[in-house]
Amino acid sequence: MLVTAAAIVPATVHAAPVSAQLKGENGFGSFDPALPCGVGDGPSWRYAWEDGVATSPGGLFGGLWNGSFEVHDAGASTAFIPDSDGRIALQLPTTGSRVGTASFDTAGGQGCANAGLTLTPLSASDPTSQKVTGTIPVVAKGGTGALRGLTGSGTAQLSLELTPGADNDATLDLNGNFTVAAPELKVSGVQARWANLSEWLQRRLTLYVGVAGTAGKGNAYDVRLTGVGGGSGSFSGVPTGTQTVLAGGGATFSFKMNNVNWGQKYTVSVTAAGKDGLLVPQPPVSGPVTFTAPLLP
Repeated sequence: MLVTAAAIVPATVHAAPVSAQLKGENGFGSFDPALPCGVGDGPSWRYAWEDGVATSPGGLFGGLWNGSFEVHDAGASTAFIPDSDGRIALQLPTTGSRVGTASFDTAGGQGCANAGLTLTPLSASDPTSQKVTGTIPVVAKGGTGALRGLTGSGTAQLSLELTPGADNDATLDLNGNFTVAAPELKVSGVQARWANLSEWLQRRLTLYVGVAGTAGKGNAYDVRLTGVGGGSGSFSGVPTGTQTVLAGGGATFSFKMNNVNWGQKYTVSVTAAGKDGLLVPQPPVSGPVTFTAPLLP
């Protein structure tokens, strides 16, 4: 017998400190010998990296990355990247349940008058062969999947080779505080069944409890049952494993309730908990589920 329930805990957004190291080896681009700072906005390089490797503690921002950067020579071995002219796109691994993408833009308002990066020559014969290093602010511009609704800001400590060819190295150490759309879970209902004649005779009823995620909110990860009570007061086989509950989706957890009387009405209290897309623990949700034990298998 199925009886629905709807105990909802409102979505709660928590910022999480996240770091990642991005490495690329196939940077390529072009050099524009524009007018120097003071007359123009300085000669510039426009370079891109594709399918670089991103590593991150806990895998939060791990996977692959693409990036493009417009670096301007401000003179006196200094350089700057105009706001939003440095772009980083992350893709989490496509295997497993925690998939998604994220994007970031450079910020900080740098220009000819306040260039904060350093240029180092890499060739005595080619003045366009340079390496740019330094730290620049970045802002999150959104995400999908596990990183849906990504917001926050931080810094990127970068080192980019800007030379002819397509084998330029890049290293970016990304650090910041970020949030994603918080999940909103509810205990959504229960089905009660006798698994077989033997279970009926032993009065061991199988319960299938649903946990649902509200559409339009964040995905929930590592969702598990943390408490079961009420009913007959005796339970077995309560699962210890975790599941993913996507926004607008759900998961089912099954366990046994013992010493059940046929045809009797019961109310069981179920508590579940999970994490958001950055694996920040979320408040637990509890809800009663009410059902009548079937008379027969």
